[in-house]
Amino acid sequence: MNYLEYGSPRSRPQHLKFNKEKQMTTETIMPGAEPSFFPGNDIGVLACHGVTGTTQSMRYLGQHLHGAGYTVIGPQLNGHGISLQAMAKTTASDWIASVDEVLTELRKTCSQIYMSDLSMGGTLTL
Repeated sequence: MNYLEYGSPRSRPQHLKFNKEKQMTTETIMPGAEPSFFPGNDIGVLACHGVTGTTQSMRYLGQHLHGAGYTVIGPQLNGHGISLQAMAKTTASDWIASVDEVLTELRKTCSQIYMSDLSMGGTLTL
């Protein structure tokens, strides 16, 4: 399956509906910058992109880990993947909330969770 099939709302379990109201804008997410979800076993990986980046930077890793059987979520940090104006309206607290939201979702189905992040995304997961 390709990324868009996994990234589409139809393929996500009901409890993994990402809250688009928290995006702080009515602008549309850029194609390919949507949150990603790759369902797998009960070992979860939160793959967080860096500040000013998008989920695209972590997609290959998420697909590879999913191929090894892991459940992988790639959150879209609030304000990212939309526009510079949308990102300028957010703060580090908003980005941490993005990570906390998907971590809560992973905890519902995974017995172990690992963080795999890029740049500032790693700091956000601490």
